[in-house]
Order: sequence, then C-alpha cells, then structure tokens
Amino acid sequence: PGEKVYKTGDLVRWLPDGNMEYLGRIDHQVKLRGFRIELGEIESHLVGHNAIKDAVVVAREREGDKYLVGYYISSEEISFEELRDHLSLSLPDYMLPVHYVHMERFPLTPSGKVDRKSLPDPEMSISENYVAPKTKEEQLLSDVWSKVLGVEKVSTTKNFFSLGGDSIKSIQISSRVRSSGYEVSVRDILTYHTISELAPYVKKKTRISEQGVVTGEVPLTGIQKKFFTQDFHFRHHFNQSVMFCFPERITELEVRKIFTHLQSHHDALRMRYEFSGETVVQYNEDLDYPLSVVVRDLSGEENGDEHLMALCEEQQESIDLERGPLMKLGLYDLSDGSRLLIVIHHLVVDGISWRILFDDIETLYNQLRSGDELKLPMKTDSFKLWSKKLEEYRRSGHYKSALAYWNSVLSRAQIAIGRDHAEGSNKRQDVSTVGFQLSRAYTEKLLSKVNGVFHTQINDILLSGLLLSVHHQFGSGSLRVDMEGHGREEVLEGLDVSRTVGWFTSFYPVVLDVSAGEELSYLIKSVKESLRQIPNKGVDYLMGMYLDSAIAVKEHSLISFNYLGQFDSDTEGRVYSISGEGRGFEVSPLESREHDWDITGMIAGGQLELGLSYSEKQYEGSTIRSLMSTYEESLKLLIAYCLSYEKQELTPSDLTYNKLSIDQLDAIQGKNAIEDIYPLSPMQEGMIFHTLMDETADHYFGQMSYRLEGAVNVALLEKSFQSLVKRYDVLRTLFLLEGYDRNLQVVLVDRAGQFIYQDVREEVSAYGRKAVVEKYRLSDKAEKFDLGEEVPMRVRVYRTGAEEYEFIWSHHHVLMDGWCMSILINEFGALYQGYLAGREVQLPAVQPYSSYISWLESRDME
Repeated sequence: PGEKVYKTGDLVRWLPDGNMEYLGRIDHQVKLRGFRIELGEIESHLVGHNAIKDAVVVAREREGDKYLVGYYISSEEISFEELRDHLSLSLPDYMLPVHYVHMERFPLTPSGKVDRKSLPDPEMSISENYVAPKTKEEQLLSDVWSKVLGVEKVSTTKNFFSLGGDSIKSIQISSRVRSSGYEVSVRDILTYHTISELAPYVKKKTRISEQGVVTGEVPLTGIQKKFFTQDFHFRHHFNQSVMFCFPERITELEVRKIFTHLQSHHDALRMRYEFSGETVVQYNEDLDYPLSVVVRDLSGEENGDEHLMALCEEQQESIDLERGPLMKLGLYDLSDGSRLLIVIHHLVVDGISWRILFDDIETLYNQLRSGDELKLPMKTDSFKLWSKKLEEYRRSGHYKSALAYWNSVLSRAQIAIGRDHAEGSNKRQDVSTVGFQLSRAYTEKLLSKVNGVFHTQINDILLSGLLLSVHHQFGSGSLRVDMEGHGREEVLEGLDVSRTVGWFTSFYPVVLDVSAGEELSYLIKSVKESLRQIPNKGVDYLMGMYLDSAIAVKEHSLISFNYLGQFDSDTEGRVYSISGEGRGFEVSPLESREHDWDITGMIAGGQLELGLSYSEKQYEGSTIRSLMSTYEESLKLLIAYCLSYEKQELTPSDLTYNKLSIDQLDAIQGKNAIEDIYPLSPMQEGMIFHTLMDETADHYFGQMSYRLEGAVNVALLEKSFQSLVKRYDVLRTLFLLEGYDRNLQVVLVDRAGQFIYQDVREEVSAYGRKAVVEKYRLSDKAEKFDLGEEVPMRVRVYRTGAEEYEFIWSHHHVLMDGWCMSILINEFGALYQGYLAGREVQLPAVQPYSSYISWLESRDME
C-alpha cells in the first residue's frame, strides 16, 4: 500500500466517473551517441535550479549531428557555465545540453501543451559551448592550448583529441607550461583529455634542469646507432632543412646574432663525430664551435631561381661530420624578400626540434627588432643527460619486458606485396611520389568527430585506411609497417626533454591483421589495440636492436609510415613564412632507400595530405596510383562509418586493466556503459574470497545509522548522495568474479546510487520508534548485495515523525573502508547545506581509485 507498482510513462487524468483519459506520453525519449535519454529527466533537474520556473529540453540536428538544447523560463538569463555545473552534479556528460535558451514564455499548442516544434533554434555561437576557466591552472592550460592547437577560445570541457591534439602537440603543451613556471607531464595530457580534468595535475615547477654549457662525450642513442650501422655511402649528406621567407628581409648581422644564440643555447647543435674503425664517438663541443653562414644577393639576377637551387644543393652537400658544424645557413636576397635556408644534419635534429627552433627564431628576431636582450626560455634536460639515463633504463624490468614483446611479435608472415619489377634499383634518385589531399570538410571530421566513437587517435584511423587499401589490392594477412615516433617518451622518471633539440626519434615495427569480411568496427579496434600494445610507444625497439643486439628480426618491413601532425598552428602568424621553393636533395640522390614505400602525412592549410614515395624502377606508377586512390576512398569510408555509428565503445587499451580481448570487453559493454575496468587490490581479493567462502556471513557488511531531526528536504538528501556517486568512481563499481583471468571491478558511467525513501510514521505510532528502526536496520542488513549486478552500497531514509528521520547508509567493505566513509559523510553534509542555501559547493579535486591500483600493478612489475 502506498508504493508505486509500475510506471507506464502514459500521461492520464482522472474523470469524474473514475475512468482515466489518455493524454499522451510523459517522456520524450531520444537516442544520442548510442545512449537512450529521457528528456523529461533533464527537464526535472533544470527546474531544480532555484532560479528556473519551467524548462523544456529538445534534441536538435545540424549537419547530421544531434545535440540537446535546454529552454528555460526565469526572471533573468543564467550563464552557460552555471547551468552546466548545476546539471553535471546529477547527470552524466552525454545528457548535458550544449545550448541553453532563456525565454519569457513557451509557445503553446491549441491544447495548452508546449509546442516543441515552435521553440526557436539556438544561435550557434562559440560562447554557448564555451566553459570559461575557473582556476589559474585552468587559465594557463586554456592559454597554452589556444596557442598550440590554433583555437581562439578553448572550453575547459572540450576534448583534447577533438581539437586536433596528438602526442606531438602534448609535448609542445608540456614545454609551454614549464616555461610559465608550472609542469604537467605528457602522460597526463594524453590521459586526462579536458582542461578541467587535467588542471589538478598541473603543479608548480620544483626542479630546474642544468642551465650551463654542456660539453664532452655523449653516448649514441638507438636511432643514432642505427644510422651508423646502416650501409650509408654518403653519411654526411643526410639532412633535414627548411626555407624561410622574410618579406621584410633579414640582415646577415641579425642571422648571425640569432643563430649564435641558438647554437649556444641548444647544445646538440654543437655536436661532431670522431671515427676509429667501427667505433663512433659523439662529442659535444663548447661555445667556440663555428657558425656557418653563406650570404648571396640574387635580387638582380635574371636566372636567380636556378642560381638559388644550385646554392641550396651545394649547402645540402657541405656538412662534414668530423669537423662540423652540423648546421649550415644560407641567406639569399631575392627581389621579393630574403630567403633563409637552414640545413641541419639529421643526427642532431628531429621534427619536435624544428618546432622548438621555429618558436625560438621568432622570439629572438622580435627581441632584436625591439632592441631587447636576447633571451630564450630555460633549458630542459640535455641530450647528453637523456642518452646517459637511457643506459640506466636498459637495466630495468620495464625494458626487459619490452624486449620480450618485440621478440614475440616479429615472427608473423607479412602480406605479399609484389613488386612490378622485382630486381629494380631503389635509390633516392629513382623516387617518385603519389599523394592526395582530403577536403577541409573530411579533414575537420577526421580531427574532431571521428575519434570519439572508439576513443581513437588519428594514427589509428590512418593506419586502418592503409590496411584496408593494401588488403583490397594485395590480399589478407598481416601487414608490417615501420612507424616513426617522436621518441620523447616518459620512460625516465623526472627527466624533461620537451624543449631539448636533438634526434630523439623512435622507429619500430607494427603488425596489423585483416581478414576478409571483417566488420569495420572490429578492424578499427584491432588496429588501435595493435598500436596500444606497443610498450612505451616503441622507444625500446632501437635500443634492443642496435645497442644490445637483443632483438632478432627475420624479415624487415617494406613500408614506413610517419604522420607528422598539424603544422598550421606552428607556422601561422609569424614574421616569416615557409617557402615552397626547392631546397635541394636533403639526402644524397645516390643513397639506397631502406623501404619500398615511405608514407608521410601531415595537416597543412586545414587539409590532410598523404603521400607515398616509391622507386619508379620497382613499381609502375599505375600500381601506386591505384593503391592511393583506394586509400583515399577507404579513409572516407571509415570517416562516414564512424560518424554514423550510434554509440561510443571502449577498447581494452582504454582501461586500467588492458588484458581483456575485444570480444570480452564488447560483451561487458553490451550490458552497461563502462568508464573503466581494473583488478582488485590484495585486500579486496581477501574480502571477496571470504565472502564467497561463506555467503551467510556478514562481517564485511558495513552499516551506519543516524537520527535526523528538523525540517529535512529528502529530495536534496538524494541529490547530495547522487552527487557523491557521480564524483567517486568506486561508488559506481560492480565486480566480475567469474570467467576472467583475474577478479575485476567495473566502473559504470552513469549508474545512480540506490536511494530509498519510506514514510513509516504509522508503524512508529503502532510499535514505537526504536522497534521500527531496528526492524529496518536488520531487514537492510539481511538484504545481501549482488556484487556482479549492483553497486554494493545503498542509502535508506525512513520518516519516523513530523520532523524526525532515520538515515541508514550500508555498503560492502570491498567498496571502501572507514576512512572513506568519514570523507563521504563530511562531503555529503557540505553538499546538502549548499543545496539548501541555493548555492553550488566546490569540493577539492580527486584522483580515481584506478590510480592506486595502477601504482600497485607497477610495483608488482618491478
């Protein structure tokens, strides 16, 4: 009696004769990004805001994307941030409207109901999606993201990868944060994808790298040893270069001042090499190291372009590894401004280094023009220190584990890619390139919309497209691709090389599998998982191959792949531009190539550009053009597929426990929306063991009971409780105890906590308060938790008098301990008092329980 038995969702009204008249549905359910959402639930929470009188939520669609809009009536307009904060306390992210519209009244139908079709479309302005920074750490991150990602305003809730972020951008962000006196690790940037999530991990910088001049012998790294081990005939001619155009011209004196300062600041630019038989010694010189600048005025020459190209070729061939310098500068005046060619031997520079140099050249040029002292941001750790610390790392358990991975993965046979001319030569002079550009629209979708579906990064999609196209042209099997990465992985505790110039590049093989008839979702997940399983993003591979000879390779890859990232924000708005004029051969045209195909991609001008370089002596142009045409269509197919996919799905690598198979995880996700999965702690394992051994025992059942007096707002009690459930991942946790290699705990995305309210005043009148309360305490205790189906925690509130309540909070000890309970009680009280007063309560940032489990697991590995 008095309890709701069944809710149909039908809206009815009583008629005088006792019948009910059907008026329609109460709910307005929509499906958004794979989630079924009751709009009425969002509306009820909006109305819970003390300034809102009425609210309506509708789903809109624009350019194929569905989104939620909240309409509300209040005496004055409420900020986007306040409304989002209000709803986020009780609703998951996917239920939060992206726009809010303030109205004086709602349009009505003739029958008096809200006319949802007549509600105005929201103005699509960036400000409505923008959540402003609230702390100094959030403001710092917002400023840095804006600069690095090339976005005018960055909301604190915007996903890093949806803004075009990648691992290279994360290094630039870490570097700029350090320049501001703070520090945040690249690992944290790639783990916590929004500014609001990342801000708690931004800390004041406590360690300062050595700022003095670095000299002396420097151990070779894996990539450098690989270079000297290969059968190069023209070692001196293996460069990277860039040609700057200065429309307002730059003088020789300015060039000398800027690059003398650069060469002094970045120690690796003063490197040279000594050769004794097979032994190579890398040596860092002091500040007496020479600066090489060639100056020519070509502005009055009729054939200035031809002369410029000849000078560039000469400059590219002029580096001497033994004598140095390894950086050669050419300043050439043309009729439309100055050209500055910067040629640096690859031994001391990489892609990240160029981005550092771009910033520094701009900084020094502006300081010169303003008459200021030449000054660059503080140094990070030297290339010499990095190289020496890698020698220590090679004695660690992590490194040995990585070697075991590489020796196990490299035995699979590759897809047979047949050359058109099997015995054709493969020299640099034989190279031709076939490429394509994705449209701006496709590129924007690839960067900002595709990756949310399977939590991918752009490399996952690019390699999935490559795998599809090779499969289409050459058949099924394993595709082996040599990947190039930036190599500055955080394998060395406390070391920071985010602003260090040098050749850090990692180079490692990836084995990708494809089968006929495979679902595209499975293909994308499989490629993603193949990349995520690589230890330390491949930084160990070259060390094991060339420094320790600990990796056995039976068959080398025919393909190399290198996605260089976005260059738009690296070169936009500078005093110089990148010239499109020829720079000469960076590598000798007579040098042999390592791979059949070198695939390179980058974002420039808002478009993805992908090119495949091959030897015309080995492959017909028609073969490569067909492949690249299929590649382009495969990418478009994958983009369209992801945009039409109706839900978001995790893969094993997204989880703290990443050893599940794709099929196992899909089965779990089929029942619930998952936030994370991780193992149990040793103490939890013990509790589970004893619980399963004696299911009648109750020694791990925790229960606290409180008597509340006064005017209690039960709705706000529940709101406070649900806010805590949303805040702490452990309060949304189920336990998987059968069918897996280990016992696991699963954190759900949006599971509401069990909150039960009951008015028992009649029972109290009949039997007395003490007896009734004791009855319900015992009844609650007798109700065992099903650890695999429900979160083992609940709150029951019993009204026992006019202004008297009993509050019973129960949980299984496997969920939390007494220390946790005291934290929850304090925060529960703070939230409730805040809601009573009509204000939001700012609680301190928290770390997930998974961070503790991860720490335990890493200790176990060591």
